[in-house]
Amino acid sequence: MSVDVGSTDEFVPGKPRVFDVNGREVLVVNWRDDWFALRNVCPHQTEILATGGVTEEIGPGERVGQLRVTGRALIACPRHVWTFDLRTGQCTVDPSLRVRAYRVLVQDGRVLVDDGRPERSPRRPAQTVEAADRAR
Repeated sequence: MSVDVGSTDEFVPGKPRVFDVNGREVLVVNWRDDWFALRNVCPHQTEILATGGVTEEIGPGERVGQLRVTGRALIACPRHVWTFDLRTGQCTVDPSLRVRAYRVLVQDGRVLVDDGRPERSPRRPAQTVEAADRAR
């Protein structure tokens, strides 16, 4: 099932936003015109990932003034700065750890997160976690 998390215009590039996607906190981020979604919890010690920084992996042996990026987008856990690949959810520090990655689609200017469930009803807009908390 795809969950509509908003218009592409509502996202600041490189800044994760958190949504409730069928009962799970999911961070969604636009990084260099690629869209990513991960479960918003570090599997190491359950820290919230969205407060960590999004970055791109640096190529080996490059000088600081002329860094070459590999293209692999990462998010860092704010507690221990362990990084996770935004595309796969794989931890770069401990390969036995992985965060669930979700497929993101952009259609007609809308950002849709596919949670892997079969489609049961038409797309419904998602609330940000903050908006859902206010509604309670």
